[in-house]
Amino acid sequence: ERKKPQVYLTQLENIVLGGFSGAFKTFLLMPMSTLKYCSQQGRPFPTSIPEWYRGVVPMASFMVPITIVQMWANGVMERMWVRRVGRALSR
Repeated sequence: ERKKPQVYLTQLENIVLGGFSGAFKTFLLMPMSTLKYCSQQGRPFPTSIPEWYRGVVPMASFMVPITIVQMWANGVMERMWVRRVGRALSR
């Protein structure tokens, strides 16, 4: 059986994927953050869906760059490791 060569994401693909995943992660976790903040500050819980997502844009603007750097750095380290070891990480 012939093995397919390992394909790696380009740095641009890592950056774009990091941006999208950071925004998506922030959107998914926003209700939990809202719950936490309301519990810690003694405020009443939101009563409508838009209230649960209040502040999602500023939160995403903070989280997206962090996720981009993490994805970019992971791609760099993966390429360095594969070059050093001489095989794909999953084999």
